[in-house]
Amino acid sequence: MSGRDDDMVLLVECEDGLEAESVRGLLEAHGIAHVVHGDTRSAMGAYAVDLAGQHPVIFVAKSELETATALLQAKPQLDSTESEPGANLLEGNVCPVHERPAVATCSRCGTFLCAGCGSLGAPPLCEDCLKVDEPKAPKSPMVKAVATLWLAIYLIPVVLSAAGIVWFLFLR
Repeated sequence: MSGRDDDMVLLVECEDGLEAESVRGLLEAHGIAHVVHGDTRSAMGAYAVDLAGQHPVIFVAKSELETATALLQAKPQLDSTESEPGANLLEGNVCPVHERPAVATCSRCGTFLCAGCGSLGAPPLCEDCLKVDEPKAPKSPMVKAVATLWLAIYLIPVVLSAAGIVWFLFLR
């Protein structure tokens, strides 16, 4: 090697393709150029180590090796609101419908909910998310009658033709 900063150097040898994808995602999220060699994903998307035992290896530019290594060794940190004892995510937020202080958030979309919301269940859902879960109204008897008539008009000739063909071919 010539010793240039853009030469690729080994960052890590992964146990499997899943680990390689995790490292690849971390590097991409931080804008670090990399090359994965020996990535052994199968055609169906499952990850496996190839039969020869070759594990995926990831290379980065020599100039970014220190940053990439620090990323791999870093421990994830929680947001300050989650790590501080007593910090309340709901404090100061209001329900957008009733404009009262929030006591919960919608478990699906994150909308703030107040005590007046009728959708505080387990899990809490806002009115919009509850509408998505509501069963659709049953079809009226008139719609059912029209659908049945339409099927009968178009299905009877098909059934009769099929019966005629069966009779002609097998039962004559």
